[in-house]
Amino acid sequence: MWYNAQQLLSYKRLYNFICGVRGHGKTYDETKRCIDVGLKEKKLSFAVLVRYKEDILFVKDGWWSIVEHLYPKFKFFSQRRLIYAQNIETNETFVIGEFVAISEYMRVKKTPRPYVKIIFFDEFLNEENDYLNDEITKFLSVCDS
Repeated sequence: MWYNAQQLLSYKRLYNFICGVRGHGKTYDETKRCIDVGLKEKKLSFAVLVRYKEDILFVKDGWWSIVEHLYPKFKFFSQRRLIYAQNIETNETFVIGEFVAISEYMRVKKTPRPYVKIIFFDEFLNEENDYLNDEITKFLSVCDS
């Protein structure tokens, strides 16, 4: 049995924090939900949060790899901080998501993102206790922009 957030999402809360055992599909489920919304909307529909700007380098070239097999008609790629989907049959390409570093909250909050429906902060509990100073306030500032 794998994790499915549908029941949690049915409560329609502003924030949902999901904690659980490693390897039970939390990241898979949320990544799939982000891509589903991005493909449906065909515009910047989700933001993937990381703590530090440098963290974007580690995820930007394959964040979608755990679910890309579910979308055989699409190729996913990133340029700078944006995540794109390209329809292989029509060659139509559009932005579906964005990588955002919480550490850059002052810059990030100045840019409106009116179409973003999902903000996904994976691994928000840090095993190394490497949190930002005043991380909760910065996180909320990014989410409110």
